[in-house]
Amino acid sequence: MRDKKDHLTITDTPATPKATNPGPPRGWGHLGVSYLWLALILLAAAGLRVYGIDWDQGNYFHPDERWLLMVTEGTSLPSSLAQALDPSRSTLNPFYDHQERHTVHFAYGSFPVYLLRFIGHLLSPGGSIEAELNHLRLIGRGLSTAFDLGTIILVFLLGKKLRSEKVGLLGASFTAFTVLHVQLSHFFTVDTILTFFVLLAVYLAFSVAQSGRRRYGIIMGIAIGLGLGTKASVAPLFLVAAVAWAWAARHPGETTFLTGKEAASGFTVTVAAAALAFLAVEPYALLDWWNFCTALWVEGAMVRGASDLPYTRQYLNTIPFLYQVQQTVIWSTGLPLGLVAFAGLVYGVFRAIKGRSCGHVLLTSWTLPYFLTMGSFQVKYLRYMLPLLPFMSLLAADMLLSTGPARKRDRTAPAPWVALAMRTLALATLLSSAFYALAFLNVYRQEHPWLQMSRWIYANVPPGSTIAVEHWDDPLPVAMRLGGRDRKPQEYALHEMPIYDEDNAYKLAGLLTALQENDYISLSSNRLYGSVARLPDRYPITTRYYQALFGEKLGFKLVASTSTYPSLFGLTLVDDTLSEARLPVPALLRERGPSPLTLNLGKADESFTVYDHPKALLFKKVERLSLSDLYQALTRGR
Repeated sequence: MRDKKDHLTITDTPATPKATNPGPPRGWGHLGVSYLWLALILLAAAGLRVYGIDWDQGNYFHPDERWLLMVTEGTSLPSSLAQALDPSRSTLNPFYDHQERHTVHFAYGSFPVYLLRFIGHLLSPGGSIEAELNHLRLIGRGLSTAFDLGTIILVFLLGKKLRSEKVGLLGASFTAFTVLHVQLSHFFTVDTILTFFVLLAVYLAFSVAQSGRRRYGIIMGIAIGLGLGTKASVAPLFLVAAVAWAWAARHPGETTFLTGKEAASGFTVTVAAAALAFLAVEPYALLDWWNFCTALWVEGAMVRGASDLPYTRQYLNTIPFLYQVQQTVIWSTGLPLGLVAFAGLVYGVFRAIKGRSCGHVLLTSWTLPYFLTMGSFQVKYLRYMLPLLPFMSLLAADMLLSTGPARKRDRTAPAPWVALAMRTLALATLLSSAFYALAFLNVYRQEHPWLQMSRWIYANVPPGSTIAVEHWDDPLPVAMRLGGRDRKPQEYALHEMPIYDEDNAYKLAGLLTALQENDYISLSSNRLYGSVARLPDRYPITTRYYQALFGEKLGFKLVASTSTYPSLFGLTLVDDTLSEARLPVPALLRERGPSPLTLNLGKADESFTVYDHPKALLFKKVERLSLSDLYQALTRGR
């Protein structure tokens, strides 16, 4: 027979005998301890994410954050409904620049923009545009932190559903100390917001699979819609929703289960809720559909490598999947958490294949398609892996804690030493992750390298000197106040070098002119030499230029280098910017180490270092070489 909820009711379920003395609800004391531990984890996570939140001192060194803040600052409520419905007039349309009066490419969803604009309006002190941007910058970073803390809570709740509070606490601890989470919480970008909605949708999918109730399906759809309104890459969540409804139909719960028709209807409701939520937070996907679809196409072409863009050439000739795994293990999570996390991913897939665990099937329906999609892309920014990391941490915790102590008459239970070994590994992984996270705070404990280099330039480079800077990178020095007066880049003649341009006779002439006419050469980061020098077939002239420059054979000598690294208790974790590009190490870098105990971990993905802890270099002309000598160095080598 059918009940009022239109479910099929199982009538032959045996009645549960009543307890004679039930006492207090079971598990209250245990849950209280679990939530106390969760509160301590959140407190530690908040400290890691808030520490040094003003790391760039209002200079907007992260280009994506800078762009999001500018779009946010330009939005406001339209004066009328007619204006709101007109994409070329609406002040809410992120695809149109009203000051320049033309469409713009906006790569993200509008939900984070609207959310920041709303909260910024509530907390805004008013004032100039710069004051407003600075105000929005700090609020935006606070939002990133808040959403990331929400992700940690959801990891705990998912762990409870998956196996136990202990699994949830360990998974939440791993997430709290994951360095990529800590770093991205210091930026106002969409990644932590996106990851939160992914976790929320999967958590609600559990409720759908276990109960088959439509209200959970509607809320899950809203979470998916808000995720899509943040970034379109969460589209695979619809597969999670489909699996949840299918599980509710094929695997009965305690008292009810759904028919196939009811499950299909529930999935339709979820999709409808997602569509409505998406249009509510990104209305111009419909009102300005052409520019929205164009932005999706451009981003798709970018990540697939179909478009040749300067800022993605760093990923040419990198190995799909292997690159993401290697960079994630070493830099995003650190050892051994990275290895344990990927082992947990494999463990989760294995458990899902067995098909007995609803939790592992649901988690795998997100992690496996997403990893296969992201891993196949040519563009491999580390932040693309963030929506995977909490699930990998949770599965790792489940793997480590799934082996309990052997019980009497239980021949399938593992030997006691196996359980002890797994728990020892869990503790070692947690401690090493905490060490890495605390070491990473050294990046925010010190002044940004570009500010350090700017101070050095203002103190040591005479005003009026000519400085060659590279396009597609932030020019140095930056404006700052020193000695009671304002110092500005205009005190120097900055000449831009188009390094990403294709090698030809015109570019060769420009390089020769720059080497002859400039007193200094400033490299703000490894953004250009780290990618261009890896492509000698495409950039033969520029590769020889970098080899000769770093070998100090062009009449220029490295006189200043500023950098910050993860460091704690005298151990510094250094990324290598020169070896993969096969560039010589200048004498200054050979002689000066960041600390007595240094561990070189090899190349780090550019997106991991270039925003908050790049290596800035300044070369000074110490010898004026002839044009023929310079020409020979750039064309044949010396």
